[in-house]
Amino acid sequence: MKRELPIINIHGTDFFIDVESLSLKERANENNFIPFGYMADVPGGYEFEYGLDSRNIHTIWTDEESVRIKIPELVELDPFGMSQRYQVSMEQLKGKTDFEIMVDQQAFDLRVNKGVLPTIDIAGDLFYVVLDKDRLIPKDDPQSVGIPMPSFIQYDQVLGENVFAYDPKKREIKELDYLKITEIPKNLIAVRLPYSFSLDPVGWNWQNNRDAKTALKTSNLSMHFSSPKIPWEKTDLPDIIKENLEELRQKKVEKIKSGLTKPLVNKRNRGRRI
Repeated sequence: MKRELPIINIHGTDFFIDVESLSLKERANENNFIPFGYMADVPGGYEFEYGLDSRNIHTIWTDEESVRIKIPELVELDPFGMSQRYQVSMEQLKGKTDFEIMVDQQAFDLRVNKGVLPTIDIAGDLFYVVLDKDRLIPKDDPQSVGIPMPSFIQYDQVLGENVFAYDPKKREIKELDYLKITEIPKNLIAVRLPYSFSLDPVGWNWQNNRDAKTALKTSNLSMHFSSPKIPWEKTDLPDIIKENLEELRQKKVEKIKSGLTKPLVNKRNRGRRI
């Protein structure tokens, strides 16, 4: 049986406290929700600018009246929900902050206090994530220049995530020409690769002059990632190739019809000319 979520009242409007989605959902309109990720972390809770008309985060391009709101931490607003989501007993929650419960403290210590870099396994090749150099450096060859982080996006429609072509021999990320490709790459494999922030949110924060803790509660901080090989057949590449081949066929037909290209004559049907 689904439990009834606790409620907080903000300027006369009731909001459900939804730990699962990490948001406040308006009781009378659950399509109106305020993500905790959009709030500022402050000692003892969260703050945000609340629009009185929109009943949501106030944005700078609206002229609605707003007020500064501060709410307590989730361990205080919904301790049971926090206990259930993060698999921590109610007793263990006592005296803890949201940050201590929601963020892997061992990973945070390794990255922030000990300076350990995150790693990613790409189809069996292990790399350090070095954001200040914008590169992935092979763990077995830390003095090498490594490979640049992809500056492009290869969004796969079938898998619903970024998929890149990887050359396991050269240990390089390749950019495919999806407008022209007509066959499955023979020497390249498909791999998933998270965004830079996901790979190293602490490093990303430092690069952008932000506090190391910024957005870690919703980033799923980790010190190791895995990008296993994905069969090309499970990506959208076969469909793209099929479309490109059909487009080439149509262009050829159009050229023949327009007289720009003559159909090939079967050589076996040609007679000797005198």
